[in-house]
Amino acid sequence: MSELETLAGRMKYGGRNDTTRTTAKECVDLPLKFYNNRYYTDELLARSNFTLVKNNGNKNFMEYAIPAPSTLVAYEPDLAELSIMVIPFSHVDPGYGMTFENYYMTRSRHTLTHMVQKLHQYPDLTFQWAETVFLDRWWQEANETMRVGMRQLVSSGRLDVVLGGWVMPDESVTHYAAVIDQMIEGHTWLREHLNMTPSTAWVNDPFGYSATFPYLLRKSGIQNLAILRIHQALKSTLMLKRSLEFRWKQMWDDSAGSDVLCHLMPYRGYWIGDTCGPNNQHICREYAFMHLNPVDKVVFLTDENLPERARILYEQYRITAELFRKFDKKNSTLKEKLYLPMFLGEDFSFVTPRDFDLIYTNYKKLFEYMNNKKEWKMDIKFGTLSKYFARMTHYHNNNTGYEFPSLSGDFFPYSDYQNDYWTGYFTTRPFVKRFSRHLQNRLKVVDVFYTYAQMRIPRFDLERTTEQQITEARRKLAIFQHHDGITGTSLYNVMQDFRRQLFDAYVICERVLRKIIPTLISTDRVSTSMIKDVTSVKSPESLPIHALLTVPPNGAYLVVANPLPRQRHSAVTFHSSDANVAVRNNNNQRLKTQIRPLPDGRHEVTFNAHVEAASVNFFNVTLAQHASQVQMYDSNDTQDDILLENDALKVVFSRKTGLVSRIESVFDRRLNVSVEGELLAYTAKRSGAYIFAPIGHATPLFSHHPLMNIVKGPVYSEVTTTFEPGCQVITRLYNSPDINGKAVFISTQLDMGKLANSMDKEIILRFKTDIPSNGTFFTDSNSFQLLKRTTRPARDVEENYFPMTSQALVEGGGHRLTLHAGQPHGTASLNSGWLEV
Repeated sequence: MSELETLAGRMKYGGRNDTTRTTAKECVDLPLKFYNNRYYTDELLARSNFTLVKNNGNKNFMEYAIPAPSTLVAYEPDLAELSIMVIPFSHVDPGYGMTFENYYMTRSRHTLTHMVQKLHQYPDLTFQWAETVFLDRWWQEANETMRVGMRQLVSSGRLDVVLGGWVMPDESVTHYAAVIDQMIEGHTWLREHLNMTPSTAWVNDPFGYSATFPYLLRKSGIQNLAILRIHQALKSTLMLKRSLEFRWKQMWDDSAGSDVLCHLMPYRGYWIGDTCGPNNQHICREYAFMHLNPVDKVVFLTDENLPERARILYEQYRITAELFRKFDKKNSTLKEKLYLPMFLGEDFSFVTPRDFDLIYTNYKKLFEYMNNKKEWKMDIKFGTLSKYFARMTHYHNNNTGYEFPSLSGDFFPYSDYQNDYWTGYFTTRPFVKRFSRHLQNRLKVVDVFYTYAQMRIPRFDLERTTEQQITEARRKLAIFQHHDGITGTSLYNVMQDFRRQLFDAYVICERVLRKIIPTLISTDRVSTSMIKDVTSVKSPESLPIHALLTVPPNGAYLVVANPLPRQRHSAVTFHSSDANVAVRNNNNQRLKTQIRPLPDGRHEVTFNAHVEAASVNFFNVTLAQHASQVQMYDSNDTQDDILLENDALKVVFSRKTGLVSRIESVFDRRLNVSVEGELLAYTAKRSGAYIFAPIGHATPLFSHHPLMNIVKGPVYSEVTTTFEPGCQVITRLYNSPDINGKAVFISTQLDMGKLANSMDKEIILRFKTDIPSNGTFFTDSNSFQLLKRTTRPARDVEENYFPMTSQALVEGGGHRLTLHAGQPHGTASLNSGWLEV
């Protein structure tokens, strides 16, 4: 069992000891190596050159300058030996332009079948694969001969399974628990079917990289990593420092037990047309031999043009290899040997046998010619990423003693060219992001209580299909963690398919829970028909709704489950057809209950439930003579200040904005904070699913004063602020002695279809506080740790947005405002004390 499978969640500050830290201003004129060979991504970005230049293949195309050497490096008098491993691959998205099943049926099934056949036909050909979900789908219909063939290729090292998670997940908006689950799912499949566990990861396509993922990868057994999509200006800075290969460390751990050795691909893309050298737009694409259409401008090899075609490619390879030189030629007498992996593939490439034949035969001609040019000092052949890392590190460990620089931090935001910032997808399609988190929680409940049921009854006689159903649900959630799934960046029909998959998984969870709960609450067999859900989701597009409970004369039991390893005090809500009901715990104590009439004639019943760790409690619901009444009124009914208060907090509202304006502590006035809430909108310039590109600053979304409805009761009080029929903000304060009573709960409900003037609007909720945060704030990284962020006022708004999986905060002067979220968002702090999502 790997460490990943027993990893416990934690939250850490990604900070550094200020006594050892150099400021960004101070490091501008520092030499090549600084911080004792330790780099931090936030400060490297502050040092980077954001100048845009015209692309040499398309003069209308602006990109960040690449500090690559000229072709003269290929003809220096004392050339270094150069070893190149050319790595064929097919990058396969389990959903983007097509659904997973359509991609598999039309593309990937053929790639995998022909790969097995062609690698046996060509004994020196290799191949790379990353996503286990496609391997599983292919395995289901492959015959035993093909399965044995794949196992042989894996055991011989010619088929290199890199990463090996169920998918290649997004790294900005995924929760670490879901990432771990999909990694376990993929690695378990690989162990069971191919008898291997990856030690190398190739993560080419997420739109930026998390600081948490290297830690999770290392705990899963992965030691080496190749990445691509970081800010191209930052990548150029690392090129200048000859640090495209580094040890990626956690800020809070200097040991070697949590880092990975990372190879950063130098150019913007990973297709054949992008990878061979800096002149990719009009040179590299000429070597994509699987393309026969003249529009692709491929130059096929002949006996006559082979010397010239080999020379051109050799020059590009030399230029690229120089970017990975470890020692400064001017200041070192070491004759360093250069190593370079060269990726050879595209999205859903190698679909036909001819694709394999064209690539193999043409590149074999190039290899033979290049290797025979002794003055070029080249050793080029097909290989794998795992072999590249093994040979490169073996050489330096045994010959140069080179110590790779260390790097800490993440790589957000991402920008590849044209000053476009990929910060829009942090929030794209928030509804499905929220449902994914809801499903993740429900699936964890199923996992925990299924395990408890097996422990309680050793011969737990749920049918075998129950465990299979849980696995099916887990895999449906896993595939959505893909970098074009949870990001919301797939085409509409594909996103609809993702929604259906998530909903199907949710239905499975509810079905399994109805089987498990009777086992946990009764020693006798309880019919599943007796178990009713108090909330349910009816479709992939609907919010959870409450079922209507009609209390019978002899009462009914409400079952509340707590799967967490700690006790919980939480408000529980159900809907009743009766206005007068009472709730008692299992000691027959009547609990404080709040009953609120609803417009449809129902009654919302809320009470505070105390449930011990990892347990299930009964609560008896009966008819009563009298019930707690609530006070209900709207802002037009009073001229008094509108406020909510409990034993810990007082929350004051602005009539103008309808939102919070101040939060005061009942215990300590020194903790009082001005918190001015605002509902604003940016006007989009060219924003889309990926890109956030607003015009100027955010402005108020509404000019009129909203209507505010106030409810006050013994369990909670709340203000519902209605701006238009499609826009409500609900602010709630619980009367609870635990942590829930020390927080303000805010729910925003937006229906863009009903909201007037919502086209080309990016709606935000901003909190302006008097906390002196001085240009810094914190966001969580995959709900695992906190990272410090620095706002750069001279840069555009979108450049100062960062991903927030579940938490962001500003702090200073002894105060802190922490914002927890139910789903991922983009977040920024554009001024001192501000926080917006």
